[in-house]
Amino acid sequence: MRDYLETFDRWWHSNPPVDLVSMATTLEKINNVLPKDYLDFLKWSNGGEGDTGSNHFTFWKIEELQDLNLIYDIESFLPGAVAFGDDGSNIIFLSSDSKVGRTPYGYGADDMVEMLAKDFSEFILNIKKFGP
Repeated sequence: MRDYLETFDRWWHSNPPVDLVSMATTLEKINNVLPKDYLDFLKWSNGGEGDTGSNHFTFWKIEELQDLNLIYDIESFLPGAVAFGDDGSNIIFLSSDSKVGRTPYGYGADDMVEMLAKDFSEFILNIKKFGP
């Protein structure tokens, strides 16, 4: 597991690590589609939030993933993708084929997705660079 304190320093408000039983239950419900590096992050902080100065990030707790993905109807416009957070406004962050992207809430087309990183680790490494 990587050292997230290096990246998140003082601006991130972490939650306690994920309960492994909750993780297993959620993964079973969503067909194990979350990237390994994201699961590693959850073992450090089960969700959390922070403001980089140029963007706000809220990563949802694993226990919230299934319900929030249903509410935002992610599967209907991006089959196979899983949203894992938002910017506190109108952007959701999601993972699809291990890549990480963002898209406005409610836009039902994959051409509205801006890919940000090849995987969650790269996304975290560059998180302060992503502006609004």
